[in-house]
Amino acid sequence: VSLLFALKIKYPQRVVLIRGNHEDPSVNRMYGFLSECVERLGEDAGTRIWEIVNNVFNHMPVACMVADGILCVHGGIGRIKSLWNVRHLPKGETFFDMREDDRPAVQLHAQVLGDLLWSDPAPSD
Repeated sequence: VSLLFALKIKYPQRVVLIRGNHEDPSVNRMYGFLSECVERLGEDAGTRIWEIVNNVFNHMPVACMVADGILCVHGGIGRIKSLWNVRHLPKGETFFDMREDDRPAVQLHAQVLGDLLWSDPAPSD
């Protein structure tokens, strides 16, 4: 992760980092990222670095366009019918701060986000 962040800082116009399903705290904790941070840095510093890195992940885009027409995502497009749905996903942490009365929007965004992060190729793809 540190190398990728450093490359993004050094070459901001040439390196694009997109968020995948493992850039979620519950997933990367389950797969050992928190444990590795604590093992290498100690309990306090390791936990703090894990929190900071996950905060960066929360602000990474889930998709990007490369070369004026190539859509890049971690998972796939799944049931997404239009790029409008991708373009209008809330940015940053606002997705997690949506009010309960916005439930239809939350459900739509959750479906789109789930497809972008988790869709695996199907034999018909």
